[in-house]
Amino acid sequence: MFFRKQQSIGIDLGDLSVKIAAIEQNKHGFVLKTWTEIPLASGIIVGGQAMANYKIQTGIVVSALPEAKTFLKLISINRGNSLEQSLKQELPKHIPYSPDEVMIDWSEITTNTTTSLTLTGATPTTFAKDYCQALKSAGLALYALDIEAIAIARALIKTPTSLSYIPKNSAFWKEQGTLIIDIGGTKSSIIIAVSDVPIFTYDARAEANSLTKRISEKLKIDTNAAEEMKQTYGTSDNGPSPYKTIVNEYCQTLTGRIHNALEVYSHEYSEAPAISEILLSGGGSLLGGLAQYLMNTLKLKVRLGNPFVNLSAATPPITADNAVRFTTAIGLALYGIEELH
Repeated sequence: MFFRKQQSIGIDLGDLSVKIAAIEQNKHGFVLKTWTEIPLASGIIVGGQAMANYKIQTGIVVSALPEAKTFLKLISINRGNSLEQSLKQELPKHIPYSPDEVMIDWSEITTNTTTSLTLTGATPTTFAKDYCQALKSAGLALYALDIEAIAIARALIKTPTSLSYIPKNSAFWKEQGTLIIDIGGTKSSIIIAVSDVPIFTYDARAEANSLTKRISEKLKIDTNAAEEMKQTYGTSDNGPSPYKTIVNEYCQTLTGRIHNALEVYSHEYSEAPAISEILLSGGGSLLGGLAQYLMNTLKLKVRLGNPFVNLSAATPPITADNAVRFTTAIGLALYGIEELH
């Protein structure tokens, strides 16, 4: 498969598959032109070999670092002579690495004469270099690495102006608060964003494959049958008793993690706006009845995220259920398309 000129290519490299989305700009705006998913047997090296068949002639490539290997948080920093130096002094309080072991990027959100709230991203330097090398081995000219939570928020939250716009100082806290639940096969996370800026992430402990495995083990059926049972019954009470118990425990764990994340949010960011809605993302979020269950339990608006909100208003080329699985790849491609134009 060949990707055409002047495209931005977002590559979401997971444990089980590689998802690729290509975005172009035309007279109508940004449009999704190509999307594909490549199943993986295992690991990043296999992913590199698989992507070797996908020739990218020109355009730019943006990929995401795995959530487990990144840190993202809006943190308060005492302003000194150097913001970078102050940040390096503060960072060890938040991550299990020394500043010399990580690559750091940041953006000031609010500031006064003594302190600065700074959106800070970090990842171990050695891992980032190895990750880049793996992508290079697939023949990809990598333009940038992004943090997955930022890409997800960029895809799902409508931005009023430029995709790179960040409201500053008091204007920031007047923006909408959104909680995103991203559920994949082997990873899951809770992302809380103000405007389209994710200010921290939290482990959801709700991986779709872990639910499938528990159903398979308890009901003594293979994983394919367990997946079919999930598709048939979802969160309803119509399934067999062991199934209902397992799914109920799964949903209770997820809502507990959401409550924990909301407590952290309100405690650490007292000026922050209340959460106005919850967006679901990732293939695991398609579990039937999950949105309604969360709405009933949390008393908040819950809906499936729409990764086309910052694309052209034309009819999306893929269904909503399929699109939500490409959220990260679309968010990565959006980063690149603005760089091109």
